[in-house]
Amino acid sequence: MLLSDRHAWEYAIQALVTADTASRYPYESGLVEISYETNQQGLIIIDALVAVPAMISYELYYNAISRLNKGRLPLLTRFVGLLGFITDPCLHRFVSYWSTHPEQFNAFITMPASYQDHHAFPHGLLVHSLEVAELAYSNALRLHHPTKECQLALVAGLFHDLGKIYSQTEAGIHSYQTGAHECLNFALLAAPMEELAHEDWDCHRMLSSMLAPYSKHRSEQYAIEGILRNADHNSCQSARSHMLFEDKPAHFRFIKHGNRMLRRLPT
Repeated sequence: MLLSDRHAWEYAIQALVTADTASRYPYESGLVEISYETNQQGLIIIDALVAVPAMISYELYYNAISRLNKGRLPLLTRFVGLLGFITDPCLHRFVSYWSTHPEQFNAFITMPASYQDHHAFPHGLLVHSLEVAELAYSNALRLHHPTKECQLALVAGLFHDLGKIYSQTEAGIHSYQTGAHECLNFALLAAPMEELAHEDWDCHRMLSSMLAPYSKHRSEQYAIEGILRNADHNSCQSARSHMLFEDKPAHFRFIKHGNRMLRRLPT
């Protein structure tokens, strides 16, 4: 729950906050994520207050809350939390990008990631981008890549499929359109990429390589790029397996898909 939401305020007014919870929360204003439970008397008891970093404008928070149902609101917290890890000055333009492009942000958080393949549901593009960014960033950290490379992997994870919104934001076509979305990444990111090229050419080359269409025949590739590609692949494959089993009983151990057999543990 975010206190910038009018309905959330209505709930919060009727909620009970323990003195301990209130005393441990360090801020007097801003956005907050609330964990709560309802007791036997029907009163809302607030368990925890977690500050939501002000990484995007309040208008974008409001737009996101109005477009994401309550079950999807944690996606917004994850998204903003990832933006908070981008601390390198030359990469901060990719944080502020969203606040200066509200139409792109609205499309990014609502569109599916594919037509009928992976994450092919409303908000699927946001889910997929979060998964790729989280996997790429955490793996890069654990494999001891330099801090700037780790943050570049995070940025690339969030933006690697941005071109999929191009048909909606630039052509007004609201149904998912297939195409070479990697090429359209650069059309939407032309301004921040140009600024990055002037400020740090090496970072620009590395990020461009990660955002470009993959080609195994390309003679030059960055080590961090493989981590990003694997994160993208793992997110897609996991979504496909979930989709294959979603209408099957919990005791189903395997399913045949084409000429492949996919197995899982019974739940």
